[in-house]
Amino acid sequence: MLIKAYCYRAQLSSYANYGRIMRKIHHDIEWGKHMENAVSRLIHVRYKNARTLSAFHGTGGFALYLTGNLSYSLVYIWDVEKAGARVKHITCGILRGVVYCEERFANQLEEFYGVVAGYVYRVENTPNFAPVSGREDMFYSSRSASVKDVLRVDDVYEALLDYERQGSFKLLRFSDASAEKREKLIDSDASYILDNGMLTANTEQAAFMRRYFTDAWERALA
Repeated sequence: MLIKAYCYRAQLSSYANYGRIMRKIHHDIEWGKHMENAVSRLIHVRYKNARTLSAFHGTGGFALYLTGNLSYSLVYIWDVEKAGARVKHITCGILRGVVYCEERFANQLEEFYGVVAGYVYRVENTPNFAPVSGREDMFYSSRSASVKDVLRVDDVYEALLDYERQGSFKLLRFSDASAEKREKLIDSDASYILDNGMLTANTEQAAFMRRYFTDAWERALA
């Protein structure tokens, strides 16, 4: 399945997230020639603009979100059907140019991104891009941006492991955490489940938490 991509913002141009690529627009994508990089291909998009389809937090509107960190852009390639939830569950951040991703249950990264394929869109850099407050190397725009080219990622999980070997992506594995740290993570997620009334809710997000955060769910039930 080919899914949405986050946009990467390079020094001279950017990659931007305009939401999930639905099957209904797959016919609007023309494949270009293969690139030397085995994990991605350059494609040309008939839709020349990355559109503002992401929720503009705190406003009720929409925005185009961007980052200058390619490895960080990959965690926003979210397979709704695989995960069972439309809301992305991102536990990563950028610190001094390095992406840190904390697992909150065992094998979280592989569960969410294993054999997930998607696109990262490089867009034109414009004065409309404003920094996201309190977030390193993240930007937003209330306007669409011109797409320059697109990278296809055939397996997000494997691509992230490649970045981990290169040192630009740090995975804080749940299995490597101390027993005390694991307990704190489980307690935190159990509180989230309780605070949002998920134990009795018949919602997509409740089903998502019950499916993946099993220890936290059991603790919330106790």
